Amino acid sequence: MIRRRLALGGRLDRYVAGNYLAALAVAAGVLVGLYLIVNLAANVDDWLEPDGEHTPGQQLLRVGAYCLLRAPFLFLSLAPFVTLIAGLFTVARLKKSGEMVAALSIGISARRLMAPIFCVAGLMAVGCFLGREQAVARLGFYSDTLGIELDRHQPSVRLERLRLKDREGEMIRLDAYVPGADPSGDGARFEGLDAVRLIGERWIHYGAARGTYRGRSGYGFWQLEGGWREDVGSDQRKRTELEALSGGLEFHPYDVWSAWKGRSNPMDLSYAQATLLSSRDPDNVQYRTLRQYLLTFPLANLVLLLCGLPFLMSYERGREGIGPVAGFLLCVFYFCADFVCLNLGMQGHISPLLAAWLPPTFFGSLGVVLFSGGRS
Repeated sequence: MIRRRLALGGRLDRYVAGNYLAALAVAAGVLVGLYLIVNLAANVDDWLEPDGEHTPGQQLLRVGAYCLLRAPFLFLSLAPFVTLIAGLFTVARLKKSGEMVAALSIGISARRLMAPIFCVAGLMAVGCFLGREQAVARLGFYSDTLGIELDRHQPSVRLERLRLKDREGEMIRLDAYVPGADPSGDGARFEGLDAVRLIGERWIHYGAARGTYRGRSGYGFWQLEGGWREDVGSDQRKRTELEALSGGLEFHPYDVWSAWKGRSNPMDLSYAQATLLSSRDPDNVQYRTLRQYLLTFPLANLVLLLCGLPFLMSYERGREGIGPVAGFLLCVFYFCADFVCLNLGMQGHISPLLAAWLPPTFFGSLGVVLFSGGRS
């Protein structure tokens, strides 16, 4: 049979891409909606308990706001499943309507017919990576703070006994931390600062009873109450009172929040936050593994399609149901391998690069072989 070569972007591609986008929207709505409903049903009684400041009506609005804020993060986490399910439904629809048979009969290969699906999935993978960075930067703060308030039945957030490292890798201890009203960090407060830096043979000890951040995170400064700095050398000790923390010991509200998130919910970190934490604590394999994993996770959008679609495009009579099951099982194996490698990497048993890149590389290569050797 003579194969027809079609330029990408024609009417057929737009038709297939349109069907795939519609299936994406439905799959995303169903999966995210189901997850939110189940999560809400499991926690609504606890979340609606009064916190002493908000009325029951206000609590209900806060729960609704929290669900809306979590929706983008749920979509980004479920995106590989969404792309796979949408791809399976699109191919199944084309087969059921006879459109795939018609395309094959006039010389259009199955691989060429699926090209728009992979183009959309590729754009979605890039969008998921960039979208995660923006979602964490713009919505993550509000989602995290509101979630803490609902879980702990507190009218405001107060985090106890925090540990983080400054830009020089020195440990900073805070007895308590209260974030500002928005991600800028202006107005954030801490209590009980304690930090020690070693410069050559000289120790510098910082302390403060309280501190309030003035300005935008990264560009402002900590205004101190009861602040002091003590220089300890081999033959002298000098104590200086501090009204502001500038120079020497340097950290900002963004650093504090990233450190808390890295310990309490590391899987919700952005790539920028994982990079920050791994640069300040290079010996921490958990942060180094997460940094690599956040790069590779969006590739699952393409890997699952490569593994799942070749089985669905089989036309052997009497075996139509085997293909989807085999494709689904292969995708399950991918996520099992991904989970095992991630945990081995975070525990330091294998290198962060191997933990993050092995599953998508192996299964992606396997998917390419299956797709190339399938019905052409």
